[in-house]
Amino acid sequence: MKIKDFAHTQEEFELREVEAGLYKTQKLPKDLDRFYDFEEYISHDQNRKGFIGHIYDTVKNYMFSQKLNLIKKYASEAPQILDYGCGTGDFLKFLQDRDYAVQGIEPTEKAQKIASQKGLKIHASLQEINEKFDVISLFHVLEHVEDFQSLIKQLRGKLNANGILIIAVPNHKSKDAQIYQEFWAAWDVPRHIWHFSKIALIEKIKIASFNLLTTKPLFFDAIYISIVSERYKKGDALKGVINGFYANINALFTKSWSSHIFVFKKD
Repeated sequence: MKIKDFAHTQEEFELREVEAGLYKTQKLPKDLDRFYDFEEYISHDQNRKGFIGHIYDTVKNYMFSQKLNLIKKYASEAPQILDYGCGTGDFLKFLQDRDYAVQGIEPTEKAQKIASQKGLKIHASLQEINEKFDVISLFHVLEHVEDFQSLIKQLRGKLNANGILIIAVPNHKSKDAQIYQEFWAAWDVPRHIWHFSKIALIEKIKIASFNLLTTKPLFFDAIYISIVSERYKKGDALKGVINGFYANINALFTKSWSSHIFVFKKD
């Protein structure tokens, strides 16, 4: 399967299924940083414009509340929280404003600087941190990490007993992925190195001695991803909204959503 970097360089990359339900982007560039260095990379853009940016911002605070509800439900009271791959720190600021003790890890210098300006404690790498946490979250981060299995083991060592690991990733077996195929925006090569099915992600994290507590859908991802996918096809944003809703209706029966949040407990 060959996928183009529609978001930025227009370069083409091959995906290969290395295990059941798990694809990897092949022949990764040595300098991946340049593939993140563009104004529209929405995780790091603080001045979002247009229809897509408006949808992103509208949904953002709602999703932050949902993520916080998961933390409240499954973590200990007054948890110490680490957000790995925190981007510009919006979620951490949301938590800090509600009196949660938070820290973040963000390797990208531009995003790290913006997050630090919000009064957040941000690190460039896990090696800079000595303490342990009750909750570690990775929201749409694991797919960017080449040696993700090693990272999960390291994160396990940073969790307290009964600590919670929360992971969100796209699902290439979703209906919106089937609809858009090579134009599906969540392939996002080469920034997304790994491409997980729901089952593949669960199995990989269980190997690192975690127990799955729950899986939750990210309803809005199908709509957002479908809108962006339509843009890549030079299609209609409204059609993207319709396809996103259709993908969600389909997922009510298949339980295979555009993206999932997984909550694991340290074994």
